[in-house]
Amino acid sequence: MAKKSIPNRKYTPEFKADVLRLVANGESILAVAKKMGISDSIIHAWRAAEKKNKGGEKSTSTLEEEVESLRRQLRQTELERDILKKAVAIFSRMT
Repeated sequence: MAKKSIPNRKYTPEFKADVLRLVANGESILAVAKKMGISDSIIHAWRAAEKKNKGGEKSTSTLEEEVESLRRQLRQTELERDILKKAVAIFSRMT
């Protein structure tokens, strides 16, 4: 039985950038690959090519995106902490 060949798909630079941004923001490569309907090996190749093109250095826009992502994570963590503080206060009054 002959194996079906998958045609070579062409991806736009915008699509590649979106995929790499998701990975840079902390999502796993496997999760992004599944979500976007592509192979994880493609993402690994794109990351390697990006690092090679940039010489391993992050661009200013990438750093700004990373800072914004970290700020969002910090806000989320602070919100969760505040909720837990309120829960502790409520439960400590009950005992």
